[in-house]
Amino acid sequence: MDTTLPHQQPVKTKRKKKPLYGNAPWYFGFGLLVILAGFYNSFLMQFGTTDNKHQFHGVAALSWMLLLIVQPLLTAKGTLKWHRVLGKISFVLVPFVIFSVCIMEQTMIASKAHYPPNSVYQLAFVDFLSLVQFLYFYVMAIVTRRKIQEHARYMAATVFIFIIPGLGRLLFLIPAINSFNRTLNVSYFLTELALLALIWDDHRGGKIRKPYVIALAMFAIQHVLLNFIVGYQPWERLMDAYAGLSIFH
Repeated sequence: MDTTLPHQQPVKTKRKKKPLYGNAPWYFGFGLLVILAGFYNSFLMQFGTTDNKHQFHGVAALSWMLLLIVQPLLTAKGTLKWHRVLGKISFVLVPFVIFSVCIMEQTMIASKAHYPPNSVYQLAFVDFLSLVQFLYFYVMAIVTRRKIQEHARYMAATVFIFIIPGLGRLLFLIPAINSFNRTLNVSYFLTELALLALIWDDHRGGKIRKPYVIALAMFAIQHVLLNFIVGYQPWERLMDAYAGLSIFH
């Protein structure tokens, strides 16, 4: 029997809205751990003794990863003012990231004698396309900043650009993956699997959104092309000429 009096209305409990990608800081934090573990011996243990170029690049990449971790925390806490402040700081940070990669790419090509044969040209190709991807993801994140679903995904896509180098170094610890080319290909394969998982998660949520699909296509194209660039003489001559430029010295 309904005992509710006519003038009484059922009390509705207001559900707290679940923040978009509430676990994002943990995922980005895990990505940061992968990067730090991969560069532990070559960068972290040598920090302070390496040259300024390596330190500048390391700090720029680390700053970007920290920004990715802090931004969703600010969103979850409702402090959108500080979220926007960090967004404006990214206008300065992104050029620093790009500039640091350009410096390191030139340094790497100039010291190719210390790398496996032809690997510097393959890495330079990866770095170049990665910069294009990074800039594209970032610009699209700014363009879609009022469309939070797309904005968050474009920002999240940038993390894979930084994870691949660290992941490749960790894969060297697996005996079966004992060559530079294998670590590079497996790193991309794992990245593509992760993006497929994110696309599937969107599908389960009711809608597949563009950012991860575009990111998967970009990484897949890059994955294929990096295996054909080795020994391509016009690219090697272009990179040798780039290494000789004095602008970044």
